[in-house]
Amino acid sequence: MRETVSRYFNHVLFAIGELQHEFVRPPSTRTPPYIATRNTLYPYFKDCIGALDGTHIHASVPVSEVAAFRGRKPYPTQNVLAAVDFDLRFTFVLAGWEGSAHDSLVLRDALERPNGLKVPEGKYYLVDAGYATRPGFIPPYRGVRYHLKEFGSRTPANPKELFNLRHSSARTSIERAFGSLKNRFKVLASRPFFPFKTQAELVLACCTLHNYILNGGEDDFIPSEEDWIPHRSSQTTFREQREEAQEWAIRRDQIAAEMWANKMEGDSAFEGSQTASITKSRLRASGNKRWTLTESRYFIRFMASQVEQGLKVDKGFKPQAIHAAVRAMNDTFGVTVTEANVSNHLRTIRRRWVRIKKLKEMSGMGWDDNLKMIVMGEAEYIEYIKVHTQDEPYLNKPIEDYDLLEAICGNDQATGHRAIPSGSRIGAQMDYNTEPEAFPQAQHFDNMSFEEAYGYVR
Repeated sequence: MRETVSRYFNHVLFAIGELQHEFVRPPSTRTPPYIATRNTLYPYFKDCIGALDGTHIHASVPVSEVAAFRGRKPYPTQNVLAAVDFDLRFTFVLAGWEGSAHDSLVLRDALERPNGLKVPEGKYYLVDAGYATRPGFIPPYRGVRYHLKEFGSRTPANPKELFNLRHSSARTSIERAFGSLKNRFKVLASRPFFPFKTQAELVLACCTLHNYILNGGEDDFIPSEEDWIPHRSSQTTFREQREEAQEWAIRRDQIAAEMWANKMEGDSAFEGSQTASITKSRLRASGNKRWTLTESRYFIRFMASQVEQGLKVDKGFKPQAIHAAVRAMNDTFGVTVTEANVSNHLRTIRRRWVRIKKLKEMSGMGWDDNLKMIVMGEAEYIEYIKVHTQDEPYLNKPIEDYDLLEAICGNDQATGHRAIPSGSRIGAQMDYNTEPEAFPQAQHFDNMSFEEAYGYVR
């Protein structure tokens, strides 16, 4: 029986995948009825087309890759980015990113893909505070109370709190959609035994079926809006990106101010507003240091030596390696370097490595292993650099210390090289003229203990 089910599994997956274009479609650019019929949301959010967030789904991967897949969960996961409309239908899904990837990194990848997420001009999604304010995405105010009540003992005290309250009420659509997806398809809530490619494809298939089922109306798997308790969340130049972010931050301020002014018209008990803001100096950890090129080169070589001594562990280094790096930098350069400085520079190096790996895997890129150089045609290079100036140091020139960077970062970092967006072909179409192969054992996990498969150490 198991062989029979396995034999047709990928064919069924393929068939469901062919329905994606019919059931997983971009949202309408018209004001959603959900917004238009609620006085607390209209006209303030009239240009909002949905909500966007990430969620973590169990993943099974080889032990050598566990570090990249283990993020805030104690077990390996894939990070799934999704956008939904206010009818709880998925309008875009990107599955397969490693669990350690930050949501903002996954969003960036979704926006850069040719078949990725597209936000219509002037429209936007509501996102949580883990994302930055940027064109097409509006998060709540940071450092401001978020989950309040319109009336009662914990009412908003100022425009920002009122904005956050109504932002929260509208953004629950994405959380309710994720809740419904996991409640309905238990295969997403348990340890998978498929190859990882299939694990990512299963997410797309389940999202497609979720949308199809909603054609019959909401059912018991859909958390009710009244009972839902939201989770608490904590091609331009960089200058143009900052200006665009400021523009959308101003737009958020305008929405909040308009909300507040309208609320105050009918509120005679207003006692003044309370402004809560957190400056960059308070938010930023005390680990800032401007590293010279010489210091950075020395640091990379020193940390590579710590790898050789066995002081590198899952997703980082042992404390003694960090302490040794602090002493070495202070003694060699006569400067004050702290553990925070070392940790921050390691994060910088890891981000650099992630970008290098991403570029290596991009379509149209070549790789010269002797020179450790990512190769790109001259004409393509000129056009590419016009838009992606930050990638110039890594293209058509040897990457300095490539082998050392690989030793320091290894497979610890998420790259998203196996992520697949909605609309991609999934599964495999069956050839009825040949005998189908039985479903393969996933990653050779059948003969492994749970602890071995997930990289746990007793």
